[in-house]
Amino acid sequence: MSSKSKLIKSRDNWKKKAIERGKNARYHEKEKRRIKKERDKYKKDADEARKQLEKERQKNTQPVHNKEELIYICLKLFIVAHISFRAVPRVLRVLADYLGITKVPCVQTIINWVTRLSVARLRNAVPLRGAEINSNPFSNGFVYIIDISIALGKGSLPYTFFNYF
Repeated sequence: MSSKSKLIKSRDNWKKKAIERGKNARYHEKEKRRIKKERDKYKKDADEARKQLEKERQKNTQPVHNKEELIYICLKLFIVAHISFRAVPRVLRVLADYLGITKVPCVQTIINWVTRLSVARLRNAVPLRGAEINSNPFSNGFVYIIDISIALGKGSLPYTFFNYF
């Protein structure tokens, strides 16, 4: 082969390769644009769905409007649901967004609320009917014991409070 024919043949091969590379590059560019467009559409749909879900969630939830409702929820969780003092704030932290609670009460606050409820119920208890002993220091026949245990090391210090009427 002459050098001229070699040159023409190599140039033709180069042209074919360049045309093939161009087709391949254009195809990948089109594919990339299509994928980006599809991704943007899915992102937009997801954002709209998220906003709509948030609106539905806000419609279906009744936020806690005042302190009395929060106290009621805490007491119900402790008394009816039978969960511990420490678990009540944890549950409220999980439900805070749904209930509209900005500040979750601490454990000691819940203990105070339960103690106040207990004392109020004991004070309003119906007196026992039956034989009354004149020397009985309790006006309605009940002995009030409130035990708040404070753990110190291995032992425990019980604090007992007797309420005389």
